Amino acid sequence: MTSILGQPPRRRFLKSAFSVLCLGLVAKFGLIFPRAAQATWPEKAFHAKKLSEVLLNLFQQTETTKTKRIRLKIPGIAQDGAFVPVTVTSTLKQVDRLVIFVAQNPVPLIADFELSPSMEVFVRTRIRMADTGHVIVVARADGKLYSTQKQVSVTVGGC
Repeated sequence: MTSILGQPPRRRFLKSAFSVLCLGLVAKFGLIFPRAAQATWPEKAFHAKKLSEVLLNLFQQTETTKTKRIRLKIPGIAQDGAFVPVTVTSTLKQVDRLVIFVAQNPVPLIADFELSPSMEVFVRTRIRMADTGHVIVVARADGKLYSTQKQVSVTVGGC
């Protein structure tokens, strides 16, 4: 007796059962979800309410140098704070970490990117903003912190 799918029901059942068994064994031994690939979460930095606290938790320093070598492309007026496009580029050399921060948000630390120092810095994302305020980008290059910021007016809050 052959089913509509062209295989006997018993054979389809055995193939499915074997597939589920193999998938379970692979997951049990950690081959699907390697622990080394899971990112760490800087919990203290995400719970901090001030930029200086975030920088201290992430970089163990708070002094930043304002620079024009970090380019922050973001609209000056955001019609909807739930969906604000952000693009960050930089001509700084050896950037290994990039942080986006919005002081007016309930959780001010928006994003924390770890980069390869040999990479050209280009990050594009969308953020949420609760209210009008400054979007601040901090980059670590050669152990020093550099920052730039831009004022964004939000007409409808997104947080």
